[in-house]
Amino acid sequence: MSISSSLVKYLGPIGGFYMCRILTRSHPKILMYHHFSIQGDKFSTGATNFRKQARYLAENFTTMTTSELVKRQSESPSKLNNVAIITVDDGYVDFYDIAFPILKEFGLTATFYVTTGFIAGDTWLWTDQLHWMFREKGASAEEIQLNEFYLPAARNDNRTWIERSYALNNHLLTLDDDEKWHALARIAENWKLVVPKDPVSEYQPCRLSQLKEMQDYGIEIGGHTVNHPILTNVSTELAYKEIRASLNYLNDNLGTMPRSFCYPNGNVEDYSPEIEHMVKDAGYTSAVVSYLEHSRVNNIWAIKRHNGSNDLFHFYKSLAGCQIIGAQIRDWLA
Repeated sequence: MSISSSLVKYLGPIGGFYMCRILTRSHPKILMYHHFSIQGDKFSTGATNFRKQARYLAENFTTMTTSELVKRQSESPSKLNNVAIITVDDGYVDFYDIAFPILKEFGLTATFYVTTGFIAGDTWLWTDQLHWMFREKGASAEEIQLNEFYLPAARNDNRTWIERSYALNNHLLTLDDDEKWHALARIAENWKLVVPKDPVSEYQPCRLSQLKEMQDYGIEIGGHTVNHPILTNVSTELAYKEIRASLNYLNDNLGTMPRSFCYPNGNVEDYSPEIEHMVKDAGYTSAVVSYLEHSRVNNIWAIKRHNGSNDLFHFYKSLAGCQIIGAQIRDWLA
């Protein structure tokens, strides 16, 4: 842990978080989650900790959807103090089962970015298929050779299947969409695995009826493409089709209303000014990315987010705006 992180960990609970929150109150705090579970772990936010987070949000912030934030910012930005946005990516049913009841309990709202092909039952996300294959093979996983990428066979002293799968996941992110799916098929064939047609239990999507129930409550259902490709790794025509078809599916099945967009993966290299224009042209209100900068919401087609977490210290630090202040100090010292 760095000196600055250690200092925040010490000072935060004794007033530091409160002071940071006051200093950054005009900066909307936008949180990003993916998975929820009963117990919580490194990859999902547990019910107990999410309830603590929801209580803290209800007591200290006003929550709203991404589209509502953009609308209010254009109309009356001076009235956006102490605002938090909860965003959840991909479309997993664990959001409906675990997080949604807690949001209702505390009167909070959120934006749920769904991959519409996943919701429709046409596919399950490639990252989940990859993790399923590694979990099935475990310590018996053979080596993987994909052109210049090499991952040795699993051994007892090797990394866990999760760490190994993420190493390959990061490589696949650099490939175009066809290469990625071809690589997954090769691995499954070499490992003599038959990937189930439908997602296994922990990777199940929400149903349309559940999305409709949440939307009726006040959750924004946003677009996250149809098949979750990295948009800079596909053709211009396919990128626009993925963006536009996702919005059409939601409007056709849930009714037409303001909806924002979430770039798959959402790092700097995963979108471009051209893709931002596609999102705007398709009819979305705005778009979010998956990393944080200290700037305010100046570009509504690349809204930055804090990474949500099961770690309560990380949660309080994000909502306090400690990273924002740290970035401002670094700019001042530069």
